[in-house]
Amino acid sequence: MSSNFTPFMVVTSDSMFPVLHVGDMIYVKGVAASDIKIGDVITFKPPTAYISGTLITHRVVKINYDSNEVNFRTQGDNNPSIDPWTIKSSDVIGVQTASLSGVGNYFLWMRTPAGMATIGVIMIIFLFWPNLMDIIGGRQDEY
Repeated sequence: MSSNFTPFMVVTSDSMFPVLHVGDMIYVKGVAASDIKIGDVITFKPPTAYISGTLITHRVVKINYDSNEVNFRTQGDNNPSIDPWTIKSSDVIGVQTASLSGVGNYFLWMRTPAGMATIGVIMIIFLFWPNLMDIIGGRQDEY
């Protein structure tokens, strides 16, 4: 597992429904490829020929043992067929070990324009709070 990887992720598609829902937050734990079993839900980097710059979390449905490396075939629980790619063990981030239903919705909302604007307004209010209170309250100077 990459040292700069955050083990908490937010589910952004319904490919693992009904086990995982959009907005769920999952915990992904790094494990050795030899510890992954059929039925485990893994997070991985798909081959760039299919999807670039994203991580996918799907269930392992087949394991291929080559002489040099273990490879995995995956499928989303809500998908009708096996994914078109084979995942090298070096592209596996880890195994999903826990999920928190709906917790990730907050993080998804923060990425929207409304979420960013709200956060910006809150930051401005906190930054200028003492001055705002002086203006609103009509600061009284003591002599």
